[in-house]
Amino acid sequence: MRKRLLAVAVTLASVIAPNAHAGWRGAEWGMTPEDVQTAMKGEAPLGESWKDDTEDKVRNIGEYVWEGHKFRALYRYDAQGLSAVTLEWKSKVREKDCQALLENVIAGSGPPLRVSDQVLFKNIIWHDKESQNRIRLMVSLPAGICALHMERLSDYEAHDLANPGPEVVPPKRG
Repeated sequence: MRKRLLAVAVTLASVIAPNAHAGWRGAEWGMTPEDVQTAMKGEAPLGESWKDDTEDKVRNIGEYVWEGHKFRALYRYDAQGLSAVTLEWKSKVREKDCQALLENVIAGSGPPLRVSDQVLFKNIIWHDKESQNRIRLMVSLPAGICALHMERLSDYEAHDLANPGPEVVPPKRG
């Protein structure tokens, strides 16, 4: 049974954790919205987004399914092209599901670089230098937030390394 659970965790980690390329699944950092649309064919339908007045604009929205849970995938762009992909739960977030997501990211990416435990939410951050990805899990269960962000590492690496945060505490097993 234990071997089976380990095999399932490793398989899920490969699905949730970014692949060994800069970006997420078929999308790569710097792509245009049209490039992402082409690269993600067959993954999920990508639609146009809403008007956004921020510098980091959402241009494509798709769907991603993991373990029967549906996520909304938000593809964010800046002047250099694709800069981040965010996976947000489409249904109410349960603590055990968010914990499973955390454990799968740890299985695929190792221990986090830093944990920023703030009053209203927690950011758990990993750096994958090989693929130039920053992985960030933002959690605030009272607010219904458990969002996984894959981001261009070059945008955050210096800041994260200069501000390592408190000692990393392993996740609770439950």
